Amino acid sequence: MKLRKSISYLFAHPFKILIHLLSVAIFTFFNKFYFTMNELSGLGKFLILLGIIIICLGLLLTFIPKIPYLGKLPGDIYIKKGNFTFYFPLATSILLSILLTIILNLLLRK
Repeated sequence: MKLRKSISYLFAHPFKILIHLLSVAIFTFFNKFYFTMNELSGLGKFLILLGIIIICLGLLLTFIPKIPYLGKLPGDIYIKKGNFTFYFPLATSILLSILLTIILNLLLRK
């Protein structure tokens, strides 16, 4: 008799059973994979750093067109023939690579 009532309850209230099973699964997940605040602080620092990098990239994209010789240095390859244009900023890429290497070495030095 008791089994029959539980089966009829299962078919009569499927959403209650589903919510119960989901809550048990979520509780089990957080019990096994519980993150402490110390572990999450590393993620917070990473997200702050990522935000700073995105802001810096936005500022660079805003102000780079105002730098007069960037992209027009001797050594930048520019070929134009009819409807075809090929541009490769070789010297500009090398200059930016050297500058970024120096800046990152100064910032990340221990």
